[in-house]
Amino acid sequence: MNSYGKCRSRTSITLRRFEAILFVFLLSASVLCRGGPFQDELPENLAAKARISANSEYSKDYEARFVADGHISDAGARNDPGKAWCVQGETHRGGSELAFEWEQPVAVSVIVYYGRTAWFVNECWKDYELYADNEAEPLLSGRLEMKHGPQLISLPRARTTRKIILKFTNSYGGPNPGASEIQIFSKSLSAEDLTEMNRSLLLQSDPYYRNDIELAQRPGSKQLVDDLYRGRLGFCSLVVVQRHATEPSHVYTYHNEGFRPGGGLYLFTPGENGEELRQLVGSPEGQILDCDLSYDGREILFSWRRNSGDFYQLYRIGVDGTGLKQITGHASYNFNGCWLPDDGIAFLSTRKPAFAYCWTSPVGVLYRMDRDGGNVRRISANYLNDFTPSIMNDGQIIYGRW
Repeated sequence: MNSYGKCRSRTSITLRRFEAILFVFLLSASVLCRGGPFQDELPENLAAKARISANSEYSKDYEARFVADGHISDAGARNDPGKAWCVQGETHRGGSELAFEWEQPVAVSVIVYYGRTAWFVNECWKDYELYADNEAEPLLSGRLEMKHGPQLISLPRARTTRKIILKFTNSYGGPNPGASEIQIFSKSLSAEDLTEMNRSLLLQSDPYYRNDIELAQRPGSKQLVDDLYRGRLGFCSLVVVQRHATEPSHVYTYHNEGFRPGGGLYLFTPGENGEELRQLVGSPEGQILDCDLSYDGREILFSWRRNSGDFYQLYRIGVDGTGLKQITGHASYNFNGCWLPDDGIAFLSTRKPAFAYCWTSPVGVLYRMDRDGGNVRRISANYLNDFTPSIMNDGQIIYGRW
């Protein structure tokens, strides 16, 4: 019997999942706190301490302050409301001003501009002028590229000032030009500095990360981690999915938008002397959405889209990596599966012809089937989306409904 079998949980499903979730919080906090994102040698992002204003803002979802929030949306992700600044294109597509003001003078050496590319790459600004305080002449001027990612604006020498104005004099013509993020530093940056700084900012802006740190600082947390390492909690391994964030355009399109290949299904075993990560299913051309562990801890149910032209289908595999089997094969999205107490499976499927009212997205509603994929039956009368079924202690299915 392997180490997983020796430590397999005999507790109720609620307690087992609670312990696993709690450990994920503790583990990520302990890993991140050990020489992770917070490194003293990294330069401070002065933009985060500035009062930021602009002469045009598209809406409350695209205020100037969002250029220093640590969120940098992927190109084409269509998810930047509350994470980026942009102007009213009808009035300011040809130019705009963005101002950073500090209570005390700061030394400015480098400005990093990230174009607004979450919707259209041509929503980047093009030519710019940089002003300090209220001086009439610019410190420098230049041209930005129409591309995703960081673009450095480096001053010939550091300038001490209380106010910096970025004056954009034209754009690449997109509907509502702007910036996903702007960072300001007092010294030059290496490529490694920039990568680490962005990782740190993204982690700090994540509410789950902050909760992890708070949890790790509570009394008894070290004891809990120690109990896990020694197998005292009834289990010693975790099933984990590695994938990109899906970042769909709507809350109900996570099954058919945001596909980015890579990752897989893994068995993670932490320990005092190191950590073991064993791949059960590799998915270099596909994406695994989620997974659910059987009640006896022997099998994993998971949603897998094997390539960009495929639908999500449900699969199962043993925790030892053997017995991979595809369960659904219908020409529709089948996902968010969970084990039922009778060894059946509840899941969402778009096989019922229906679409979301305000978007071109098929609707996933609740079904059940046998463990081998037979006797498929729809058990939801919803004509819009259902979400993420799970099983309560009394055997009832709890799920969301739109």
